This record gives sequence, structure tokens and C-alpha cells, in this order.
Amino acid sequence: VVAPVGEEVLYRGMLFSPLQKRWGNSVAVVITAIVFGAAHMDPHYFIPLFGVGLAMGILRAKTKGILLPAIVHVVNNAAGIALMLFTQGNT
Repeated sequence: VVAPVGEEVLYRGMLFSPLQKRWGNSVAVVITAIVFGAAHMDPHYFIPLFGVGLAMGILRAKTKGILLPAIVHVVNNAAGIALMLFTQGNT
């Protein structure tokens, strides 16, 4: 819970707001998604993480806040962890 909420504060809060003020929602969404994907430092996952970053950025732009993106981010991470746990050894 802490990591996704912290990431939302950083990317969709501290980074998004100044970008949005200067260049608008579209640029803020794309730049924060790029930074979000790159920050995870795994080229294999850049595209899916970029997609998650786009979704979170769109939620941020539409709701004008970080609460919903943070909740969705927590749920997304929890689902990924659950899938890993429940599929281990079942391949």
C-alpha cells in the first residue's frame, strides 16, 4: 500500500501538477507515464508500466486528485501479487 500511494504522490501529484499547469493534461499524462515506466528500470516492463501510468494519469486529470489513481494503483499491485502467489508452482 505504501509504495503505490507514494508513487502516486510523486508522479501524479508533485510531477503532474507543474506539467499540467505549463502544458496541459495531455502532456502531463504522457510525461508522467514515461517517467513512471522508466523509473521501474526494467526495459521488459516499460510498455505495460507506461500503460498503467497513462491510465493513472488519465484518472488524475479526470478526477483532479490523486485519491482514485492511488486506490487503483494499490488494487493493481495487489492483483499482480495475488496472481503471482496463486500461480506459483501451477505452470
